[in-house]
Amino acid sequence: MAHRSRAKGTRRERELARLACGQRAPLSGAAPGLPGDIVLSYGWRCEVKPRRDGWATLHRSLADADVLALKADRQPWLVVVLPDRFLTLVGGDTGCRQV
Repeated sequence: MAHRSRAKGTRRERELARLACGQRAPLSGAAPGLPGDIVLSYGWRCEVKPRRDGWATLHRSLADADVLALKADRQPWLVVVLPDRFLTLVGGDTGCRQV
């Protein structure tokens, strides 16, 4: 079971790295000095969290909105956007969006 879960995580990391023109981090976040799963071309580190249900509640909330903002008590805001919006915001290169 662990192999299938790890394989799914690796597959999703590769998919996002191709989409956002990034590179998978060495050891995919398992090394203490190298946090994150993907390093994007502009230096941001990205953590990938695939789920079977695909975060259904978030997808429903984004159906009629461009941005979803989430806030838990005593925690910083989280902002969720779809990949096309994200790449527009950060000026992503459309030449490598081949998922």
